[in-house]
Amino acid sequence: MQCRDIMKNMEQLKKNEIFQVEITAYNSEGSGVARILGRAVFVPRTIVGEKWRIVIVKVGASAVYGRALEPIKLSSERTEPECENYLRCGGCGLRHMSYAEELRFKKQRVNDALRHIGHQSVQVERITGSSDTAHYRNKGIYAVREVGGRARKGFFAPRSHELVPVGRCLIQSEIADKAADEKYGDFLLRSAAFVLKNRGRDITASFTDDRLIAIGFTAAENGGMKADSWKLNLDKCGGCK
Repeated sequence: MQCRDIMKNMEQLKKNEIFQVEITAYNSEGSGVARILGRAVFVPRTIVGEKWRIVIVKVGASAVYGRALEPIKLSSERTEPECENYLRCGGCGLRHMSYAEELRFKKQRVNDALRHIGHQSVQVERITGSSDTAHYRNKGIYAVREVGGRARKGFFAPRSHELVPVGRCLIQSEIADKAADEKYGDFLLRSAAFVLKNRGRDITASFTDDRLIAIGFTAAENGGMKADSWKLNLDKCGGCK
């Protein structure tokens, strides 16, 4: 597609417009991809083969984003997410599809990377799944804020800095979940209060099993701290115990 054709289609696609689309592929994050007026439109939490009524939420020079409104045809690979926070939380994005479909997506992602980034003709033919589809992550990374006088851990809502508190995450390590709440609760509370006092924005805490191995700070623009990010790596000293 020529540059002038892209610019023309950008003018034709507008925010809040509604279309009926078919999902034909996935992007690198697992969002469904539909084609409208020659442009790829990314629609989170949809599955290849499904048909949806969607609304355009953002039109950019490099990407267009849509939100699923009403299903017309659903895939047999669609499942009901076990997590009550799934529709609000940005911690993961594949719990709406079967594990078999998740493996197909991950195989596609590897092959796309080999072809488009690595410029390789070799392709992955088979991907081996895990025997554990819950609590399989060996590192836990959480966003943390002070809420009501206590440290609340969770994840940001998609494309935002709105914290969605999560007590128990179905893909994070159960040991890390417990350590963040109980073992390091007071420390994280003091850290969150310090950042807030200095007009900062967020902190992140990284765990391996029950050890806190890193803590990050993000300062808000024009705040008391310089607008920047810091990460204190505790792994070399064995982590906080």
